[in-house]
This record gives sequence, structure tokens and C-alpha cells, in this order.
Amino acid sequence: MSLLTMIVRILCLVPVLTGLLDVVIGSHSLAIAGMKMPPGVLENPVLESQVRFFGMIWIGWGLGLWRTSGDLRANAGWFRGLLGILFLSGLARAAAALQFGLPGGALNAAIIAELVGVPLLLAWHTTLLRKIPEKR
Repeated sequence: MSLLTMIVRILCLVPVLTGLLDVVIGSHSLAIAGMKMPPGVLENPVLESQVRFFGMIWIGWGLGLWRTSGDLRANAGWFRGLLGILFLSGLARAAAALQFGLPGGALNAAIIAELVGVPLLLAWHTTLLRKIPEKR
């Protein structure tokens, strides 16, 4: 197992665990992330539905990245595509930050990870692919 695979698999714990938190406690996870909301907002059915839905999507994304990281050559397209989705998500966060201000705390770190960390992982993957012989 390559060092890249090990690091990616450790990082996959973030979407799986935070997604699980979203699914289990719903919009209360937003309060844990530091969002200030008036009383009663956390019990909104639309908000609850969306947070839990996207939590499950986030879990699936993390498990997908975990799975594709097992064979970085055979799954290169999927691996790079999943990382590309994360980079685009970082651009969406950055656009929101420009429009509304930085979210603070862990979400600021997420923006940096998505916009700086992802390209670094992609560059590392490219370098690694040059070293991994193709299977015939």
C-alpha cells in the first residue's frame, strides 16, 4: 500500500465521520460547526431533511474515495474525479465566503484543504502513476 493510499484513507475518516454525525443528529451538527441560529431553526423539517441527505452523500463520497484509493492506477479516473468534485466544492465554499464572509473554525480549514490540499494530492497521484507499472 502506497503512502498516498494510507494518507487518503486516513483523510476519508473526515467525510465518513462528519457525514455520520449529520445523519444521526441532523441540523444540530451545524451548531457544533459553529453556526449561530435562532431557537427553533434546528427543528425545521426542510433543514433536517437536507442536512441528513447531504450527510449520507458525504459518507458515500468518503467511502468511494476510500475504495478507489486501493488501486491508484486502475481507479485513477474515479480517484481523480472524486478529488475534482472536492476541489469544485471548495470553490463553492470560497464563493460563499466572498459573498457572506468566512465561516470560521474548521470550515475555514476545509476551504484551504479543498483548494490547496486537493491539488497537492492530485500532483502526488500524477507522480505516483509515472512510477507504477501498468498491468497487462
